[in-house]
Amino acid sequence: LFHLTTVCQVWFCLELSVRLTFAPNKRQFIMSVNNIAEMLASLAMITMVTVHYFDVDSVSELKYLMLLWIVRLFRLTRYVSGLMVLGHVLRSSVRELLTILVIFTTAG
Repeated sequence: LFHLTTVCQVWFCLELSVRLTFAPNKRQFIMSVNNIAEMLASLAMITMVTVHYFDVDSVSELKYLMLLWIVRLFRLTRYVSGLMVLGHVLRSSVRELLTILVIFTTAG
């Protein structure tokens, strides 16, 4: 599963790099909320892959940054109708999800 995640992350980084390369306004592209979230999620995953490669055990803090991958699910909803339903469900229950996130972060 780790290798599959790594391959997907490489794909997302390549896609983000290509979009940045061909963006007409690079500053606006970098400052958009979706792209900031994607860059943070990519940074978190690259850090986790690096830490995993060097066998360091302190990655628990980075797991919270991996929650940004949910943003990528919203992007994929444009392509898959089943994920559109998931997107609508997640959007309608944001308050409950944030409550659960707060409980898990304070309890852990």
